[in-house]
Amino acid sequence: MDPLLIKAIAWRESAFQTEKVGTSGERGLMQVSEAAARDWAKAMKIETFEPTDLFDPKTNIDAGSWYFKKSLDRWKQKADPIPFALAEYNAGHGRMERWISETGRGDEVTSEDLLKAIDFPTTHKYVVDIIARYHFYQAHPGL
Repeated sequence: MDPLLIKAIAWRESAFQTEKVGTSGERGLMQVSEAAARDWAKAMKIETFEPTDLFDPKTNIDAGSWYFKKSLDRWKQKADPIPFALAEYNAGHGRMERWISETGRGDEVTSEDLLKAIDFPTTHKYVVDIIARYHFYQAHPGL
């Protein structure tokens, strides 16, 4: 997992505010939902997990990165899997399936096709913003 990509996600999700709570209860740097965090804790065999643990930066990044990697792995066969994974991280797998279906391209769908199909302006902006910030961090790795 590229730390610069995770940094770009945290930048967009929380502006690096460790105590941020989202409108649906997502918590911390990567705005991890309680359900996603519980899946992570179960997979990692962490029996003492509490949702407030998501305010700890390391726990949040561990859980958020694990959850994002699941999406990235799901789209790894794509030439550019990052936009697919970001859209799924933001809007969920069900919406991704709908957007891909709406392209009419099936397995041949590209990231450009996906971006055209995303009908949630906030998700479209989310994907574009994170990719731009990721490229910025790649060009300026010391920041």
